[in-house]
Amino acid sequence: MQFPIDIVFMDRRGKVLKSAPGVTPFKLVRAPPRAHYALELLVGAIDGSKTRAGDHLRLVEEEEQLGA
Repeated sequence: MQFPIDIVFMDRRGKVLKSAPGVTPFKLVRAPPRAHYALELLVGAIDGSKTRAGDHLRLVEEEEQLGA
């Protein structure tokens, strides 16, 4: 990657285990042992959404969001 990103690590059920805001290029971030997903986001997304460890995230298809 050539720009900073935010990373959210989640378990199988979508529980946020760790958030890593502003990860710069070539920096390694250790995932928690139970992490099953790593969600890569635009930098600032974690602060903007106030996502914290212990929150639960649900990923849905775009069509589901539109009520289709």
